[in-house]
Amino acid sequence: MRGILFVLLTCALGAIPAPLAAQEAPMLLSDPRARMSLDSARTQLLALRMPEGERTLRRLASHPEGAPAAYYHLAAASMLKVLLTGQDPYFDEFFERSDSFKAILDDLPSSPWRTFLGAEANLQRAIVRAKQGHYVRAALATRLSYRAFNKGVEEAPGFYESYKGLGLLHLAIGSLPKSYRRLLRVIGYGGELEEGLEELRLAASRSGYNRAEARIYLSLTDILLQEAKEDGAMQLGALYEASPESPFFAFLYGFALISARRTAEAETVLLKAARTAEDPAYLYIDYIDYQLAEARFRLGRFAVAIPDYERYLARHEGPALKALTHLHLGLALEMTDRRAEAVVHYQHVQAARDFDSDASAKREADIRLARPLSAWERSLMFGRSAFDSGQNREAERLFLEVMSGSGTTAAERGEASYRLGRVYHTDGRWEEALQAYSKAADAPGDPFAKWGPWARYYMGEVEWARGNALAARVAFEAVIGYTPPYDYHQVLEKKAQHALTMLKDL
Repeated sequence: MRGILFVLLTCALGAIPAPLAAQEAPMLLSDPRARMSLDSARTQLLALRMPEGERTLRRLASHPEGAPAAYYHLAAASMLKVLLTGQDPYFDEFFERSDSFKAILDDLPSSPWRTFLGAEANLQRAIVRAKQGHYVRAALATRLSYRAFNKGVEEAPGFYESYKGLGLLHLAIGSLPKSYRRLLRVIGYGGELEEGLEELRLAASRSGYNRAEARIYLSLTDILLQEAKEDGAMQLGALYEASPESPFFAFLYGFALISARRTAEAETVLLKAARTAEDPAYLYIDYIDYQLAEARFRLGRFAVAIPDYERYLARHEGPALKALTHLHLGLALEMTDRRAEAVVHYQHVQAARDFDSDASAKREADIRLARPLSAWERSLMFGRSAFDSGQNREAERLFLEVMSGSGTTAAERGEASYRLGRVYHTDGRWEEALQAYSKAADAPGDPFAKWGPWARYYMGEVEWARGNALAARVAFEAVIGYTPPYDYHQVLEKKAQHALTMLKDL
């Protein structure tokens, strides 16, 4: 996610921009048959029927006016392959198609569609460069995209296609720490979370070609940032129900169901998607294997999760989720009394990227290498599985046992207090949740664990839910005051900053 300049003041005041004048054809296709061909190709691509969709786009490219729309979507198809598989040949394919697309754009006259397509071309390149780890090139492409989207919205505020890219960029900048946002503002790049969300809502409701993408981004923001996991699951579920054959929407919906602790449902959806994706007519998403393994791991079915993790490691070429996969595979092996095999995977956990998940996985793997799981840590693992699959009563029983158990360590009690707080929180038992969170915040037992700062954040969520805005603000500000490193500090800082922004707007 990245960000730009907010141009929806008229909307905030109740005035909706007028629709774009009807002189320009959608996607520059005036021929209804060409637009039908594009619609077919888009349906095929979203279903991940890549060979079929790309054949349809190549036919469209031979149409007298079809090349811009065709090559835009061919480049988008390659970008999707890059993101969903990480395989090297797809990077080369993307840049070949993107170069052709940009050459076609150079010959087009100025228009809102030309501006939009140029902005999208650079946004695609920024995303792929970032996936490669070429962050300077990604930043340069992002700057070009930012300027073009901003220009497009300023010149044609009723051209709703542009609001998806604009909203995504705003959302990205708005989620950065304050110091980064101040720096970007100095060099002309502003953006706030709410700006991005409002623009994405416009795209989701009014654009012609970007509704599904905008809805996906809104749903993921609900899940990852706004603690509205059921809302995100509902939105992604609607997309899945509209295209149940698509492994792409199944993967997204499965992720949403896991986040909403509807883990058994997630396993069913992801298992069906994995079987569908084995058909060569579809692009296989390696991440389905990982999410299926996660669902089974969270259900406490450790032995069943092991081959899914192993399949992900064998298939996925890039570093994405490798640290977590090795860690969770090691834990699954250890929970099934295969400690020697588990150690091999703990040794493979590397913080190859500057991501919370990699750093936290590496720290936990080092702990596990130093000593095997204790009996109480096994109880905590079973309690986590119970909570993650929506079994609050079993989770509560196990966490209370740890808290009152003989010979437990301070770190084990700190984790149990935090997780017990999560149980009470999701039950709506506010006072008990605050008591459990307070114990974890005051005595996490491990200064680098997440239990203390994350407990403080959830104390703010509880106070907010009870209508106590002042106490919520104090808790969120306390989170910002924690000094990293601690597990998942990047994510927590973004969540706390977003919560403070939302409170300020009340």
